[in-house]
Amino acid sequence: MNLDDYENFPEGMKKEDVKHLFTTWLSHQKTEEGNITLSKLDILSDIQWHTYESPDDDVKQFLTQWILDKLDTTTVNNELLDIMLGASYCFGLKKALFKDILKMYSGENLDEYKQNLIESKGEDIDPYWTM
Repeated sequence: MNLDDYENFPEGMKKEDVKHLFTTWLSHQKTEEGNITLSKLDILSDIQWHTYESPDDDVKQFLTQWILDKLDTTTVNNELLDIMLGASYCFGLKKALFKDILKMYSGENLDEYKQNLIESKGEDIDPYWTM
């Protein structure tokens, strides 16, 4: 699927459909340009948030591992960190990971991300704390 396909997915998709899209994204991300992969993840994160459900644990684990791998192998910048923080938030990943990414981030959304961390109770980020 190309980026245009991702941009045309509707909000309010079912959690299972988002999981399928995520799996497709994950399988293609190694063969496409980095900025396309990040744009797709940004869109997927928004779509995931609009399911109003926590994704399955395997999706969370795969995304966590992808983020950790990127942090180990990629030169980080605020754009990459912003997408990682957004994905961590929308997919409800572990707060410990979110904190680690946040320590490296100095972008314009810093205060918002700090607030998300503060308002999330428990071990995971709560993407629905404002509701």
